[in-house]
Amino acid sequence: MMPMILCLPIISITGRPITRGDIVIAPFPFQDQPGEKLRPALIVQHDRKNRRLQNTILVMITGNLKDARQPTTYLVDPFKPEGADSGLAGHSLVKCHNLATIRQQRIIQVIGSLNEAVMQEINDCLRATFDLR
Repeated sequence: MMPMILCLPIISITGRPITRGDIVIAPFPFQDQPGEKLRPALIVQHDRKNRRLQNTILVMITGNLKDARQPTTYLVDPFKPEGADSGLAGHSLVKCHNLATIRQQRIIQVIGSLNEAVMQEINDCLRATFDLR
């Protein structure tokens, strides 16, 4: 029998463990130049890994909706029930093809979350990003 290993949650600067589906404000790296920008992002890493590792995987959230009909994106409408807990101020696009790995301690704030049904749709977008069946 394998020994049990106690994994204590990594606490972000917010003072609470982050979980998959949280929408956070975090420094997100630019794609085309050095540097980063504070912006909303969605935690997509599994909670077991979030508790065990110091890093987490995020996907970018933007107010630029031009890619809204792509299979790798999900449109969040904070004025509809499925987006009401997102903490986003307006229509926003989750761009599952734009991922970043950052230290959990660099997360500035958790502003909301997406429910399990929406996260299943995010899973579909991630599958499209990596062409997984």
